[in-house]
Amino acid sequence: DSAFAYTKFKGDLNIPSSVTTIDLGAFMNTDFSGTLVLPSELIVLGSHAFRDCWRLSGVVEIPENIIAIPSELFCGCTGLEGIKLHKDIEVIEPRAFSSCYGIYSIVCNAKTPPTIDPSSFDGVAKDNFTIEVPEASVNIYKNASNWSEFKRFAAHREFSISCSLLRTLNDEY
Repeated sequence: DSAFAYTKFKGDLNIPSSVTTIDLGAFMNTDFSGTLVLPSELIVLGSHAFRDCWRLSGVVEIPENIIAIPSELFCGCTGLEGIKLHKDIEVIEPRAFSSCYGIYSIVCNAKTPPTIDPSSFDGVAKDNFTIEVPEASVNIYKNASNWSEFKRFAAHREFSISCSLLRTLNDEY
């Protein structure tokens, strides 16, 4: 718990892929910067783990072993630009992304909308971007408790392009 909390470490935060546990408040209020890549083998993610890490940026992808986003996990991370949630996410606890003013992208691959607290996204501009969800679930999200505060939903599609199609679009290459 709180292993690096309130330290003034600077630079990129590189968490080794072998890490399976990030406990309560582990990196809270540090000066680490850059895009946060959570290890795919992560099985425990504690509340407040990255709270007030305002210099973290980019899109954070929640590992598949995490089914509940703990309270205040990224609260105050004003530099975060997006969140990608896997298909088995079930719960986003209170204030998990509160005061994350920079978020402009949420992709949630869960067919059933995860349960969210009314405060989970406090301070996020809910009308400035489109939440991407599975195509069959767009209307379910629009009507789901607390998700309905977001104004735009669309079907999520992974973008891919084949080499032959690329040649068709740009014949110089």
